[in-house]
Amino acid sequence: MIVKALSLKEPWASRIRDGQKTIETRLWATAYRGPLLICASKDPPILLAGHAVALCRLVECRRMVPADEGAAGCSVYPGAWSWVLSKVQQITPFRVKGQQRLFDVELPSTVGNWCALGKVDDPAPPVVVAALRAAVAAFSEDTAEL
Repeated sequence: MIVKALSLKEPWASRIRDGQKTIETRLWATAYRGPLLICASKDPPILLAGHAVALCRLVECRRMVPADEGAAGCSVYPGAWSWVLSKVQQITPFRVKGQQRLFDVELPSTVGNWCALGKVDDPAPPVVVAALRAAVAAFSEDTAEL
């Protein structure tokens, strides 16, 4: 299954994953609404760099206003667009080659596991893979109602 993805530098990707950030800001808007894979860019090279870390739903894209500052974790700046995210779910991180702007990612048949010792690219149990695919399908169905 292919999903849209967005790369963010850390700590922003992890803040979305952890529910601390529900608005991402960009200097460009998108008409896309639906499932969105959140990826930590490879720079800076820290713990989750180069991995998909969360799945959410992009529900709105609009000009940033002062009321967005808390959820975005930044002040309003010229030209800023607020990408409003909902239903954020942490996922077992898996490697992704990030790109600029929105890009497509094929969900792997295996997902990388994470442990205290670092990266481990073991296959996930089939139930984890099935749950991830079901979550993407549910997001797609929810989006069709908008």
